Amino acid sequence: MGPGVVACQSCIHWHQPGGQPVRPDYRKGLPVEWWAGSGYCTRRAPSPAAEDDRKIFWPVTHAADSCGDGIQVDVDTVDTSDEVPALEAAPV
Repeated sequence: MGPGVVACQSCIHWHQPGGQPVRPDYRKGLPVEWWAGSGYCTRRAPSPAAEDDRKIFWPVTHAADSCGDGIQVDVDTVDTSDEVPALEAAPV
C-alpha cells in the first residue's frame, strides 16, 4: 500500500488525550459539534524553543479531516486490551 490520503481518526499521528476531544477556551467560530470530534495532530508537533516566552500550539484537527502525510493505523497491531502483561521472572 503506497502513500495516500489518510483520515485523521484512522491516523497514527492523531491523538485525543484520555480519549477526550480538545476543549479550548475559545472555539474560533467552530460549532461545539466540530470540537466534539477534535484531536491533536502529532505529525505537525511544534518544535522545541529556547525562548521562555514563545507560545507554541499543537495543531488541532477534526476526526474527519485528512492529509497526505498521515500513516494509517494497522488495526491488527493495535493493542486494545487494558491488561498489563505479567513479567516473567528471569532464571537464576
